[in-house]
Amino acid sequence: MHRRLAGHLGVPHAEHGLHDRLQQQLYRQGLTLLRHGTSVILEDGLCTALERRQKFADARASGARITLHVFDVAYDTLWHRLQRRNAASDDSAYQISEVQLRWAWELFQPPTPEELATVDAYELHTGGLTRPRDR
Repeated sequence: MHRRLAGHLGVPHAEHGLHDRLQQQLYRQGLTLLRHGTSVILEDGLCTALERRQKFADARASGARITLHVFDVAYDTLWHRLQRRNAASDDSAYQISEVQLRWAWELFQPPTPEELATVDAYELHTGGLTRPRDR
């Protein structure tokens, strides 16, 4: 679930049941918007190649073009940025521990060149630099 939304609703980020229900509802709404020609940004449920294949198939069935944003940032850079964010006094920012970062890091499957060839465009973000790639 969007961390800011969870914070504003007073729902702990670790409330996985609500996260799952909200994610499903937002996804269904996103597909409806795609079918009506509206652009949609999906930022949840894209960690594994299988998830991306499923989401891309749904997007294609809804008539959408796909632009994938790939973030290729070193683990140490991510952890340093999270430490700075965790230290800031922003009540809506969910605190992420190194254990949680490590879990997400190990879960993520970077897209292969073959997978990137299946999208209309992709942008590679490398810690401040962005390189757009059209297909």
